Amino acid sequence: LRDWSSDVCSSDLIRRGGKPPFREILRKFAQNDGLLKRRRVGLYIELYIMKKKIMFMGRSGAGKTTLTQALYGEDIEYHKTQYVNYSEYIIDPPGEYIEDKQFGFALALYSYEVDVIGFILAANEPFSLYSPATTATATREVIGIVTQINHPDADRNLAKEWLEIAGCEKVFFVDSVTREGLDELIDYLGWNE
Repeated sequence: LRDWSSDVCSSDLIRRGGKPPFREILRKFAQNDGLLKRRRVGLYIELYIMKKKIMFMGRSGAGKTTLTQALYGEDIEYHKTQYVNYSEYIIDPPGEYIEDKQFGFALALYSYEVDVIGFILAANEPFSLYSPATTATATREVIGIVTQINHPDADRNLAKEWLEIAGCEKVFFVDSVTREGLDELIDYLGWNE
């Protein structure tokens, strides 16, 4: 079992919690044959196309719970998150977990249960809670999500710049109420299957 598949699985991508690279799996499969190896390839392909679980991080009022409701197709109802909302594909902690240093350990623990961490930043925020290069300490991929993009005081470019300074290489722009930008995020997470 630990022949060619072991070098695919030992890549830096896998050690950081990613999925095996699809093209590399197919290339390795083309070089090998046998039922056992085909079953192993099938397993890795299933893992590759699996839906990603995400944890949202952001200050209170940034739109984490509203985004969760929109992604699940629920009616948008504002309510202050008082505890960690843990569902099949989303972990939605209260904003206080990032606003108060004493709760930071809880975010670190929850991050081990997801494939992706989503830094949420409302387009109308006057400052960013994320320090430069914050993503460097993460053990998972971190994406940026700019919410409330249609707010009258929204500054999409400034929010994107702050997320990029924090280390987010991929940034999504969404409005949970109008559903603008949600399809791109859903596609990225693999939830469109």
